Amino acid sequence: MVHVFISYVHENSDLVDRLANTLKAFDIEVWVDRDRLQPGSRWSDAIREAITEGAFFVACFSAESLQRDKTYMNEELTLAIEELRQRPADRSWFIPVLLNECALPGRSIGAGETLRSIQAVLLYKDWDDGIQRLLSVISPPAGLVHQLVQALSADSARARIRAADSLGSMGSAAERAVPDLVELLSDDNETVRAAAADALGAIGVVNRDLVVRLLDITGDDGHPHYPRIHASRALVRIGVAAVPYLLAELEVRGGRMREAAMTTLAEMGAVASPALAAALGSEHESVRIAAAEVLAVTGGPRPGGSPSALPGLIRMLASGGEQEAPAAADALGRLGDPAAIPALAEALTDSNYLCSCAALALGRIGDPAAVPPLIGVLRDPDKFWVPRGAAAVALGDLGSAAQPALPALLEAVEYDTAATGGSWDERCREAVADAIERIRDPSTPSALAERGYRYEMWGRY
Repeated sequence: MVHVFISYVHENSDLVDRLANTLKAFDIEVWVDRDRLQPGSRWSDAIREAITEGAFFVACFSAESLQRDKTYMNEELTLAIEELRQRPADRSWFIPVLLNECALPGRSIGAGETLRSIQAVLLYKDWDDGIQRLLSVISPPAGLVHQLVQALSADSARARIRAADSLGSMGSAAERAVPDLVELLSDDNETVRAAAADALGAIGVVNRDLVVRLLDITGDDGHPHYPRIHASRALVRIGVAAVPYLLAELEVRGGRMREAAMTTLAEMGAVASPALAAALGSEHESVRIAAAEVLAVTGGPRPGGSPSALPGLIRMLASGGEQEAPAAADALGRLGDPAAIPALAEALTDSNYLCSCAALALGRIGDPAAVPPLIGVLRDPDKFWVPRGAAAVALGDLGSAAQPALPALLEAVEYDTAATGGSWDERCREAVADAIERIRDPSTPSALAERGYRYEMWGRY
């Protein structure tokens, strides 16, 4: 970290505090006597050490400093000039700053030169320009960030876009620009907003307000498409650091922010999966359901990853409510782990909707062990026609692995579709016929697909 010693008179404390805080915001360590002197320390020794070890000496001159005959600043200047004489003349170290309109003193610095020979920063004329000049010498990267931040408010949209792009290319070194880039997300120009989102994603510094702001754009159907896409990409690029804030948005049931958070977590894929697996144990039901639904899309943590989503999903399947258990069944099916088959087979005994979800999940897993329990559902006259049809669809999804189910399916083709009680339906018979074809020839495409909403109860459209 760059170390700067600031010399001044106490009449200018407010301005010097402003200067010091600005430099600190750019990760520059500032030595101001009243802040850094320890009780009992010898003033002259501490000041000499701070001056000689500092990377830069900033002397703040003002009308007030020149009017006084005796000040500690004068002694600091004496020590600094001694140090300056020992340093190479082609390297900046002593930086005069004018806090208000005044003339530099004509103190000699050797070799026929005075303090007036050193270019001063006229901070009183243009604060931002003065800070820019200081930073460009003290910390060139910080100076560039400051310059680009100023350009974010340029009249030209193209200039604002270039500044945002440049800040993004600096990565985490441009952290200081994050608040200004967040403000730029409200720019009138949608391309500027997109550039700001890209830059925020590239910088990668995250907090809750930033995540909420990007989510607000991502989930806003009324927002122009271009900034929405870039806001979503920014969150995905930030990655795992944004996940806790995204999970927090799942606590509210419903709403576009929750949907946007779920979409973003799904787009993150494996990066978010461990946190989603852990979220299955959340105290909030809405979080558990959303985590299961996202895991159904991503497939959960990769083999060898930690933690596994399987235990949490199985617990949800067994003890979850009417929304949780079906979501868990769907996620288990997409996870594709045969270890879930016993739990899913047990769920086939449950209500109609959960039974259907569990049957379809077994079909997705694709393991022959799922065939017997699916045959049981298909043949159960006490079941409603929807789960019985789901069992037929699942057997078809198993392909040749479901060969042992052919007798039961051939038998089911003859079931009476006019039977009372809702235990069978023409659509069930169609699902059975489709399953028979796909088991006999797994390369045969399903006849249930692309039929509108006729088979939507089985997830076929």
